[in-house]
Amino acid sequence: MSTSPLSFKPFNKETAEGIRPWFNDPDTKKWLGDSSWVDMELKQQSESIGTEFRGAKTIARYGWVVYDDDKAIGYIDGGISNRYVKYGGEVNGKPVYLEVEDKLTSAISYAICPDERRKGYASQLINQLLTRPELEQVEIFLAGVEPENIGSIKALEKAGFKSDHKPDFEDMYYFFLRR
Repeated sequence: MSTSPLSFKPFNKETAEGIRPWFNDPDTKKWLGDSSWVDMELKQQSESIGTEFRGAKTIARYGWVVYDDDKAIGYIDGGISNRYVKYGGEVNGKPVYLEVEDKLTSAISYAICPDERRKGYASQLINQLLTRPELEQVEIFLAGVEPENIGSIKALEKAGFKSDHKPDFEDMYYFFLRR
């Protein structure tokens, strides 16, 4: 791993093809899915602005393929919603909102190149994401993680995210960083 800053290139059709092979890896498939995840992310990048999801409206979407020198080592995104909503599922077909805060929120997701795991890249790219000018107005960052995904949990904690380690209605842990 380089000690110099990583470079972020916009996630688009061209850069997406460079990370598509990562989704053949069993761990990537387990946590994110197969290569159709790449196509879904490309579609969401262009179509999700203005849509409401679980009580919050998407107002911006950003995604990047992250490079160390010329080697793609990661992917990270940070869409922005108009507010934070702790979603509790549905009761009788109606959504349950357990908490709502009118603060700009970014839900992040990321993937590391299978050959580059366990080198500290995940926490480095998360930390650099937090300084992106596109996200400077965001007050709450969050990431959902399966309890068995120890590598992701360690990376988020190293980057300063906190969790109560209580599974939500989908059995996910949520990690937060507030600023």
